Amino acid sequence: MDHSSAQFDSKSGVRGAIFKLVLVISVVCVSTLIGFVIIISLPLMRLARDIRAAQHQIVNEFDHISIRDAARSILADPTDRDIDLCDLPNSIAKTEPKSVYVRHGAMYIEYGGGFAHYGLIIDPSDRPVASDGNDAGGEFYYREKKLIADVYFYDSE
Repeated sequence: MDHSSAQFDSKSGVRGAIFKLVLVISVVCVSTLIGFVIIISLPLMRLARDIRAAQHQIVNEFDHISIRDAARSILADPTDRDIDLCDLPNSIAKTEPKSVYVRHGAMYIEYGGGFAHYGLIIDPSDRPVASDGNDAGGEFYYREKKLIADVYFYDSE
C-alpha cells in the first residue's frame, strides 16, 4: 500500500467517525425534543379535561335558579365593582368561583382564568346573546349559552 492510499483510508475513517457522531447527536436531540413535547403536553391535556368537566358541572349540575335569585340581590346596586368572595350569598359561594364582579349591570361569576375564562353571567337586561366570539360584555371575546332566564354560561374558547 502506498502512502496516498493509506492517507485516503485514514481520512475516510475520520469522516465515518464524524458521520456516526453527528448521527448519534441528531438522534439524541430529536429524542430529547420528542420527550420534552410529551412531558409538556400531558399536563395540558389533563388541564383541558378538567376544564371541560368543570364547564359541564356549571351547565348541567348547578342550581341556576338559586344562583340567579342570589345575584339579583347583589344587582340591586348595578354599580361596576368587584365582589369580595367572602360577601357572597351561600348559593353562589358554594360553587367556589375564582372571581365575581358586576359590569354594565350584569354579574359575572368566573370559575376559570388564565388560559380558560368561563363561568356564568347573570344579566336581567334583555340584551342579545353573544356567540361565536362576538364581544358580549365589552371586556372579553367569548361565546354564550342561555341556560335559563337571565342566566348565561360563557367561555372564551
